[in-house]
Amino acid sequence: MSKRKVRYRLYALETTMENIEVVQDERFYRITPTYILFYVKGYKKKYNKCYNTISESELSYLTDDDVRWLLDCNTVIIAEETAKHREQISNDMVLMVDRLENALREEKAKDGQG
Repeated sequence: MSKRKVRYRLYALETTMENIEVVQDERFYRITPTYILFYVKGYKKKYNKCYNTISESELSYLTDDDVRWLLDCNTVIIAEETAKHREQISNDMVLMVDRLENALREEKAKDGQG
């Protein structure tokens, strides 16, 4: 049985002292004078009731700074996941190179070059 991948969700809310306190418990957040963005792993029921979930279709409304922040968050996540699965990734890369070498050998043999 394969594991279901847990996705991150982007939320937005108004900048208030109460909301600033709430997001500071989260790992990824961005506070601006008019709104707060925070990026959390998985579905968090407590956030869906009170805050706006930013869907993919709404990402175009983000500022350049918001997009850079979100990209930085994803870079951190990707680096951590890569480090966590380094051995498997390395093994997969070796297998890929081996398969490519075999495919090239087969093509050369077909062309009479091998």
